[in-house]
Amino acid sequence: MGEAVDGSQQDLEMYSAVRAGKWTLILRVLLLVWLLIGCETQGSQACPELCECQDLTVTCPDATEIPTDIPPETTVLMFPHHRFTNLPSYTFVPHDLLNLRELHIRQGNLEVIDENAFHGLPELIKLHLDYNNIQDIDANAFDGLSKVDYLYLYYNKLQQIHPRQFAGLPRLRWLSLSFNALTDIPANSFQGLERLLTLYIRYNHLSELRDYQSFSGLHQLQLLSLENNHALRTIGDETFSQLYSLTDLELGGNQLTSDSFTEATFSGLHKLRTLNFHDNPLGFIPALSFSAIPQLETLYLTSCQLRSVQHEDFQYAPDLRKLYLDNNVALKEIPVHALSTLPQLEVFHFSQNSLTDIPEYSFKNVTSLKEMFITDSKLSSIDENGLDGLGNLVELDLSNNELTTLAETTLDSIRYSSGLKIDLGDNPWACDCHMRDFLQWVDERFTPRQIQQIFNITEHQPKCLSPPQYAGSSIFEIPTHDLNCKAPPPKDISHEINQRRVTIGSCVSLAIVVILCTVGGILFYRRRQRKLREMLRRYGSRDNVSSFPLDDNVSI
Repeated sequence: MGEAVDGSQQDLEMYSAVRAGKWTLILRVLLLVWLLIGCETQGSQACPELCECQDLTVTCPDATEIPTDIPPETTVLMFPHHRFTNLPSYTFVPHDLLNLRELHIRQGNLEVIDENAFHGLPELIKLHLDYNNIQDIDANAFDGLSKVDYLYLYYNKLQQIHPRQFAGLPRLRWLSLSFNALTDIPANSFQGLERLLTLYIRYNHLSELRDYQSFSGLHQLQLLSLENNHALRTIGDETFSQLYSLTDLELGGNQLTSDSFTEATFSGLHKLRTLNFHDNPLGFIPALSFSAIPQLETLYLTSCQLRSVQHEDFQYAPDLRKLYLDNNVALKEIPVHALSTLPQLEVFHFSQNSLTDIPEYSFKNVTSLKEMFITDSKLSSIDENGLDGLGNLVELDLSNNELTTLAETTLDSIRYSSGLKIDLGDNPWACDCHMRDFLQWVDERFTPRQIQQIFNITEHQPKCLSPPQYAGSSIFEIPTHDLNCKAPPPKDISHEINQRRVTIGSCVSLAIVVILCTVGGILFYRRRQRKLREMLRRYGSRDNVSSFPLDDNVSI
């Protein structure tokens, strides 16, 4: 029995020890959690007054100055609709913002940025300064921003760029200076931006680009946009000669004419693939200037007031794959001879011109064509062989023209593919016998499902305008045996003949009455004259006529 008591006591002691160990472990865990929380609390700061803090983003709307108590761990700092007008030197150094990745100072009244204004932000990647009133930026304002990739300066009032203005941004890849008041781009303006890929200088006041050093140093630039500098009329020789990597050049919306270019205008652009001239009063295509860029693949000549397209206009661009000639209203015919020099052409847009017909074999030399848009024109006729050679076509848009019918073989050369699209909508189709052969060809060649897919029936149906009984119906809904041009039944003219007879009879009767009255009047007049002569002879003398008792009422 003593052994039993000793065993129970040992078990109790063991249980107490285990229980004490558990409590010790729990206390240690709680202590560790408290220490962690305490350290985190000690390392963070409260959100600045009048600001909003969420995660690591601090937003201070309508700020009049940079707060002094911004948490140092902040990665995104925003000042929307701010009210301060300048950024002095070393503005951010006292704030110890060593982790800041994005800085937004936008939609405010900022006018001046002093030198070294952004010192103390070594990890900054994106800098937004758009929608302000910035008129001047010190030449050394961006010094120290060695990691910034994106700089947004659009919608300001900048009038000039200093040489090496952005040299403190060696890793910059994207820069927008659009919607400012720049009148010139001095030499070496972008020196130091060896990694820049995209540069926008749209909607400024540039009138000429003559300095071949204006874009020096931009050896990796791929896209340059100079669109909508509405006074830009002159581009000097070799202006772009140092843009060795440029693939896209946008010159639309300026005042450039064909005389604005020479053989040397585009020299050095050995990688240029896309050239955009839209909305310039070119008049004629500056064909000779293409000799420096034979590798060109895409050319936009939309709204360029072109008066003609000559045979040799594209002879120096044999690799052209996309050609846009829309909205040149003086163009009245397909430039067949010019297209014959483009065997690799895949996309051709010729909308909003004055084209009325497509003659036979217009595209026989552009067999690589995959997409063709001829819309919003006056096109009323397509020769039955007009589209021959377009066997690789995938999309054809002939909508909003004046087409009334198509010949049976008009689309015969176009091979069917799963992605084939043909838009015939918004034309005044005449659903009569002239359309029958074409619609029979469609029915025989395609299934109903393919017809719906190809001709986009659900969204943009081609509809009949005439005859009246089919007006508004899809051209593919009308049975082909109902499409006819029957002559109208002969008109019943018996009633009209009867009316004419009655009219003629009345006229004849009236004429007879008039004749009888006239004859009767003449006879009456002659008889009265005879009576008078007899009475004169009876009285023996003409002198006694006055004594003759003439009475208007006397019956003769």
